[in-house]
Amino acid sequence: MDNSLGNDEEDLKSIKNSLLNKDACAGIIYYFENIEIIENELIEEKSSLFNDLKDYYNNTFFSKEISKKDSIEIMDKNYKLSNETYFNFHTTDDGYDYTLYDSSGNLIDGGVLEDDLLKVNTESEILERISDFADIPELLNKNKVEISDEEMDLIKEKIKI
Repeated sequence: MDNSLGNDEEDLKSIKNSLLNKDACAGIIYYFENIEIIENELIEEKSSLFNDLKDYYNNTFFSKEISKKDSIEIMDKNYKLSNETYFNFHTTDDGYDYTLYDSSGNLIDGGVLEDDLLKVNTESEILERISDFADIPELLNKNKVEISDEEMDLIKEKIKI
């Protein structure tokens, strides 16, 4: 037997396997290069989304100076209560300033109900809280009548010294 021929066949098989392996390697390299490109695009997109979210968060909560005055609804309300007293409340930097007058314009009670003004309170919630705080149950009475600033000023002027 001629071993040289056998070696040639093995060499051909080896070369054929080598070429197949090179094609396979080239395919694998192409696959991983594409995966790397896709991975980089995903990382860039993730980074962009993260930066957008971070910007939104910072702009919403930190970058703007949030003053209490900008974040609350300014209220200034006057009422004539069913017991012939007059009540005023208005928002302040610290909460709600309230004053209660008798029918002659004399001060009965007043104070500030401190409150976290960053949360929204409706007028009825504010009146309920002041009623509880200052023990003025008439504030919850449906018969109270809202009056103008001018009418309230006239009541307060009754006691000018």
